[in-house]
Amino acid sequence: MNMKTKLSLLAALFFVGLGFSQEIVQDSIAMKEKALKEQKELLKEEQKKEKELEKLEKEKDKAEKAEKKAEKAQKKAEKEAKKLERELKKREKAEKQVSKLNDKIKNKRKDIEQHQQKMMKLERKGKLSPNDKVKWNEKILKKEKQLEDLKKDLQKAEKKRRKL
Repeated sequence: MNMKTKLSLLAALFFVGLGFSQEIVQDSIAMKEKALKEQKELLKEEQKKEKELEKLEKEKDKAEKAEKKAEKAQKKAEKEAKKLERELKKREKAEKQVSKLNDKIKNKRKDIEQHQQKMMKLERKGKLSPNDKVKWNEKILKKEKQLEDLKKDLQKAEKKRRKL
C-alpha cells in the first residue's frame, strides 16, 4: 500500500469518525433537550402538587376555623342556656318563698283569731283570772308581732321576685 492510499484511508477514517462524532453530539443534544423537557415537566408537576397542597392546607385551615367558631357559638349558647336556667330557678324559688310566706301569714292570722276566741270564751264563762288574761294577751301580742315580721318578710320576698 502506498502512501496515497494510506493517507486516503486515514482521511476517510477521520471523516467517518467525525461524522459519527457529530451524530453523537446531535444525539446528546437531543437527549439533553429531552432530559431538560422532562425536568421542566417534573418541575411543573411538583409546582402543581405544591399548589394543590397549599390549597388543601387553606381549606383545612378554613374548616378548622369554622369548626372552632361553631364550638365557640355552641359553648356560648350552652352558657346562655345555663344562665337562663339559673334565672328560672331563682324565679321559681322566689315564687315558692312568696307562696310559703302567704301560707304562714294565713295560718298565723287563723291562730291569732283562735286564741282570741278561746280567750273570749274563757272570759264569758268567768274562768279567766287577771293573771291568765295577761298571759293570753301576751301570747296574742307575740303572735301579732310574728305576723308583722312575716308581712315584712313577704314584702322583701315580693320585692326580690319583682327584680327577677
